[in-house]
Amino acid sequence: MTAINKGDIRKISRVTWGAAEIGGPRHEYREKLLLGLIQRYIPLEARVLDAGCGGGSLMFKMASMGYQVRGVEASPLFVDRIRSRLSGMKEPAAAGVEILPGSVTDLPCPDASFDA
Repeated sequence: MTAINKGDIRKISRVTWGAAEIGGPRHEYREKLLLGLIQRYIPLEARVLDAGCGGGSLMFKMASMGYQVRGVEASPLFVDRIRSRLSGMKEPAAAGVEILPGSVTDLPCPDASFDA
């Protein structure tokens, strides 16, 4: 597995989305709005797909709220980052997070795998 550091993630993020986007105020604002909608309309403990989950910030926040979240991400860099974060946890399965490499146009999951 390739070692990933925050500098690499920031560099890729700046080139792709702009310096203020990832982890910046717009990113946090959008996540806050999404989490509010998720809480309002999706029951806790639901199986949720985060397709194109990037670095996993929304995924981990949903899991901390009680959702079972599976992320699908095409970028090997982001997949490795999430796997690294999970491997540092004492009980990754209890985190309610699973990451799969793949494309949002060809999900590596069977039909009806998710509630939302």
